Amino acid sequence: MSEPATVVVAGGVGLAATGLLAGVDMLAVIGALAGSLVFFTTTEELPVWKRVLFLLVSFVMGYMFAPGMAEVELFGTRPFKYTGPAAFGASVVVVTVALAVIKRRGLIADQQGRQDG
Repeated sequence: MSEPATVVVAGGVGLAATGLLAGVDMLAVIGALAGSLVFFTTTEELPVWKRVLFLLVSFVMGYMFAPGMAEVELFGTRPFKYTGPAAFGASVVVVTVALAVIKRRGLIADQQGRQDG
């Protein structure tokens, strides 16, 4: 008698998972995940906990920027026609640019701090 209950529970779990994923652009998810993994594996100078944090930020922001980057048009062409490559590009660029800005701002603050009044 437990087999029908198992089938009902498995079907309910399957329907719930399908409902949760109904509005998700899977191309963008895959692209953002690939881009964030590339960032994670190539930044060996950072500690692992920071790389994991940046992996999550890169994944989320890559997914969020994907629709906007897919609509970008340069010189009459769309370099990212689909959301997957757009999410890949966005996830690689977002954290890289953010870290460059943070480092640049830190260098400016250090230089200003060294000057005498």
